Amino acid sequence: MNSSSNRRLRLRLLVLLVGAVGVNVTAPIAQAAVSAAEPAELVAAVRDIDDGVDRKAKVTMVIVDESGKKRTREFAYASMDVASSDSKTPEEMRMIHMESPKNVAGTSFLIHSYREQDDKDDDQWVFLPALRQTRQISTTDKDGAFVGSDFAMADLERVHVREFSYRSLPDAKVGDKDCYVIEGTAIDKKIERKTGYSKKVMYIWKDHPVILQNDFFDKKGRMVKQYFALRVEKVDDKWSTTQMKMKRADSNRETYLIWENLEYDVGLQSSEFDVGSLAWSSN
Repeated sequence: MNSSSNRRLRLRLLVLLVGAVGVNVTAPIAQAAVSAAEPAELVAAVRDIDDGVDRKAKVTMVIVDESGKKRTREFAYASMDVASSDSKTPEEMRMIHMESPKNVAGTSFLIHSYREQDDKDDDQWVFLPALRQTRQISTTDKDGAFVGSDFAMADLERVHVREFSYRSLPDAKVGDKDCYVIEGTAIDKKIERKTGYSKKVMYIWKDHPVILQNDFFDKKGRMVKQYFALRVEKVDDKWSTTQMKMKRADSNRETYLIWENLEYDVGLQSSEFDVGSLAWSSN
């Protein structure tokens, strides 16, 4: 896809979705306490959690603008892990299907994430029902907003530990919870351009490998937004984040995600996560 096509795709995404889907927005977290370790190992522990083979949920998104006005989105979320042994096979696959409001209903996103050692970017596709077309989202479009929210397309990707270098900062509390604090700096300008972030500061709960707070900094080193895990609870005997918030640093604008009907190990099939299923899921 050439640069002109990339710009047209991004414009269509903004027209169709704005005003009308690492932090990785997947809900589950692991169950064991986190031991002090090298910073990169702590970040990997958050990513490499034991959250079953697959999982699904209904998600409500509430976008609050600067004036306090609220807009609500609803979508179905599903993901599954794959026993990947080669660079062509994704290690994790995720599907997001927008259900409301009417002007975004039917829009679907598919994400294929690959093994860390393959050094390969995630593949992302979007199905636009108004055009009846499926388009692949280029790397240069991943810093754009997800359906007009404060989450970026890059935030939907699986965390790639290799993309940032890490160092430990002094421990801190988030509320009454003790946390390790890890600073991650983008390894090069390419990663900055792809993610939109030069740096992230992660507050990892010492009791469980979950990020309770994540501060994001832009290419000029300014904090642009903050992620907060608002509710952490057990679902199917697995600790899970079921409510989260992304707040802009320069305004009162914020986006909430509320996870409901969360289920693990439901028997999803890999055929439900191929590119052809994007249009099928929207029928």
